[in-house]
Amino acid sequence: HRGYAAFLKSGALQGDRAAILGLGTLGLTTAALFANAGIAMTGFTNQTPEAQVTRAFGLRDVVPKEAGTYADSFDHVVVSTNSWSCAAPMQQSRF
Repeated sequence: HRGYAAFLKSGALQGDRAAILGLGTLGLTTAALFANAGIAMTGFTNQTPEAQVTRAFGLRDVVPKEAGTYADSFDHVVVSTNSWSCAAPMQQSRF
């Protein structure tokens, strides 16, 4: 599972902040892995997911992908989508 591999590679610790770009099946399951380890998760998406679904997968916040630059807001960033131009500032953290 790519999400599990990203989690292991990240070295994320309880209390860290992480972003997941893309909230499809891979993004949601990756968010759940991080959240279950005590990492505060924020999801970025171009969709409008149901709030109860995102909470069930451990996401604290869901942000539209056009919302702006958050490059310094997270300890870890996981890209679970093909490509987004808004992800460019975060590319150095990409798994």
